[in-house]
Amino acid sequence: MSVLDELEARNAALREQIESGLRELRHRTEGLRAARERVAELTGEATSPDGRVTARVDATGMLTGLELSERAFERTTPERLARIVTEVVRQAATEARHRAQEELSAFTGNAPDLPDVVPGAPSLRDLYTVEPPEVVTPATGTATTPRASAGGSTPDRSARREDPDDDEPGDILRRADW
Repeated sequence: MSVLDELEARNAALREQIESGLRELRHRTEGLRAARERVAELTGEATSPDGRVTARVDATGMLTGLELSERAFERTTPERLARIVTEVVRQAATEARHRAQEELSAFTGNAPDLPDVVPGAPSLRDLYTVEPPEVVTPATGTATTPRASAGGSTPDRSARREDPDDDEPGDILRRADW
């Protein structure tokens, strides 16, 4: 085999590698495009532990629906109800982000990242990683990270916190600050 034949063989092998890589890139690009369309249609939903507040959000976490049960105003104050609504909306948004991350994980798990191909380039994995925000509980001042429920739209009841503003029946009517 001559040097020229050897160079042509190497060139053909390199071309095949490049074409194979381009086919894989096209396949992943189509898959990512389809996943992004599915993500755009995702929603999140959460319900307060007592079932009085339910919130629905779109894929971006924007509130699309809020339901208050007939009992939502019993034994509560406007401030406490507002905190519950805020927490339920956050839980729904966290669920939507979690579902989006699961949908996109096929494209971020074992795929090479940009710095693997181009040294010094920024990582693209961070674009698809969604971390839930820390939530500071006003009553205690402690920071927690909300988690979406594993199987559905209601939060984990074991994570329920006792609220110091939770009055006994009738207490709200006897408050002197009204």
